[in-house]
Amino acid sequence: MGSQKLLMGGIVVVVVGAVLGWAVFHHPANDVDHPNGLWWLCDKGHSFQMTTSQMGDFYKHHWGERVPCPTCGSRETVRAYKCPKCGNVYPAHGAKACPKCGAAVPEDS
Repeated sequence: MGSQKLLMGGIVVVVVGAVLGWAVFHHPANDVDHPNGLWWLCDKGHSFQMTTSQMGDFYKHHWGERVPCPTCGSRETVRAYKCPKCGNVYPAHGAKACPKCGAAVPEDS
């Protein structure tokens, strides 16, 4: 009976330790404000998405620089929204609605 309690106690300690370790060291790719990541648009018309974690890493090493387009390398990029209704990616600056279908700006923008 005593060894069973000791075994159960050990299991509880291991499980609690694993949960705490996960909570401390787990870093999600996105944050609460941008659960779907961040969309970008380059001057050549290419759109691409980055996680907030990728953005943090980029700015950590390239502070003040513009994000390069992974397709063409252009640094003429702007933040964008992706329309949840039609899938159009459009510049975020000053946008009130999707220019293609008129849907409202996405909530996680």
